[in-house]
Amino acid sequence: MRVELVERNRVVFDYNGNQVILPKSEQNPKDKYTPGHRMYLYVRKVDIDPVLGPRVILSRKDKELVVKLFEMNTPELEEGVVEIISIARMPGVKTKIIVASDDSDIDPAGCLIGPKGMRVRTIVDELFGEKIDILNYTTNQEEMVRRALVP
Repeated sequence: MRVELVERNRVVFDYNGNQVILPKSEQNPKDKYTPGHRMYLYVRKVDIDPVLGPRVILSRKDKELVVKLFEMNTPELEEGVVEIISIARMPGVKTKIIVASDDSDIDPAGCLIGPKGMRVRTIVDELFGEKIDILNYTTNQEEMVRRALVP
């Protein structure tokens, strides 16, 4: 969506001629909102008010935004060859993603990272520099914790 108006506590976007609002509580502290700038948003909730009509709650903090960004840029996720097992996110700081694949010939983390890091770099740029760690899943819990704690 394209940023239309930046106010003190909210950002207004134009969506097919309708105004939708990104409340302060759903904004990422690293995001830079400038009128005319395009950015991806996650539709967190839609309420129907009998008087005012639909009320759309957008988010830039929800971890599902990161999942959807990767799905848009990673065909293996869309096809189901690679699966996101778990995701943890501190918006504006860091995201850790655990991925797996049933196909032993495929490196799930490599699929999300992409050739020369191109796929993950696209998402990092969209999230204004948020760090993203991608880990391959293992059934060995001790090894999984060790991998997750590596900076």
